[in-house]
Amino acid sequence: MIRALMKRGERWPGLSAGACFAAAAGSVVTALWCEGRGLAFVPLRYHGGTTSYELSAIPYWCTLAALCFAGFLASTAIGASRRGEPAFSRQTWAALLSIAPALFAGTFLTPVVPLPLLPAVWMLCYGTGVCALGWFAGPPATITGLLFLVAGAAFLYSPLRAHPNAAMAASFGGLHALLGVLLLLQTRKTDDDHVHFDPVEDR
Repeated sequence: MIRALMKRGERWPGLSAGACFAAAAGSVVTALWCEGRGLAFVPLRYHGGTTSYELSAIPYWCTLAALCFAGFLASTAIGASRRGEPAFSRQTWAALLSIAPALFAGTFLTPVVPLPLLPAVWMLCYGTGVCALGWFAGPPATITGLLFLVAGAAFLYSPLRAHPNAAMAASFGGLHALLGVLLLLQTRKTDDDHVHFDPVEDR
């Protein structure tokens, strides 16, 4: 009983399933938008004269990443407020700092990596960060991070390189949805444990 209570107390509850589902939906919508307009991972060029810009999918994906990160911070603060905790407690800052190196690396690799390899770099950096977050958020984050690493490696050595938007939808869309489901299952299990130990806690 003591071991179960300690395990429940150590898990960081700031990772929101709703934010994960929103990120998954945003990834799928962005992929469909880019595919529908024939946007690929190419440089943004201007040909001059009457020729318009050669559009790229990269700005759309970068915008989505910024929006998702802002939504993640907002959902973390809202969840803490509902639990009667500070918006950014020491545990929350520790969790955020655990993913910061991976996000830092991904940000500064983006302008210099060959563009056809950019989706793999994003998957690998993001997977590394989510794995680190697993120390605080529990097995759902660890499992998802490992799957992101597998997805990034598979993108490098498979025909998926010819379909970067589809690969982004499958990874950032599908794996975020999986993370949301795992978080919901973890929350349900925690609630069941709370009901089981409630009489003991009341005494």
